[in-house]
Amino acid sequence: MARAYMLLVNESVLSVIFYNYQSCSLSLLIVSAS
Repeated sequence: MARAYMLLVNESVLSVIFYNYQSCSLSLLIVSAS
């Protein structure tokens, strides 16, 4: 049970990091384009 919980936490952390990286690179792209 604890392993499944850790896996769930790991997944959510990874998705948050990926989302933040995506939005950051998107804003960098907009800044460099302007």
